[in-house]
Amino acid sequence: MRLAAFVILALTPAAASAAEAWTFCVAASRSGADVYISDVFLADGARERFEAAFKSAVERLSGPGADVQCPQPRADETVAVNAQFDAEAFNRKMGAKLHPVPTSAFLGARVIASPAPSRGKRAAPKAPDALPVGSNGKSSQ
Repeated sequence: MRLAAFVILALTPAAASAAEAWTFCVAASRSGADVYISDVFLADGARERFEAAFKSAVERLSGPGADVQCPQPRADETVAVNAQFDAEAFNRKMGAKLHPVPTSAFLGARVIASPAPSRGKRAAPKAPDALPVGSNGKSSQ
């Protein structure tokens, strides 16, 4: 029994490290007026490598001195996407001009990016109800 528990514990870190992890990067210009944000991408490797590559890409766009952060990668892609949306909303609220930075600009084509959310046409609006409020549409006989 102890041997089985030891084997499970010994193999768990290897399985956890092989799991997918998702993140994005965000950077502010020196003045803070311009904010650069990446797509959510599959984090493969050290976070410091992502930050250095993203900083280099942003500095090519805006000049030196960008403050760069890439949040800790998360196993759940949805959590990373929600964090990215929150970062965008916060920076818009602060009055910053947002600039998207595709992952191909700093990590190359080998990184899997999260599919972009659909911002296209929405479904046709629902027709208004002709029934009075509280009615279930059945005739009372």
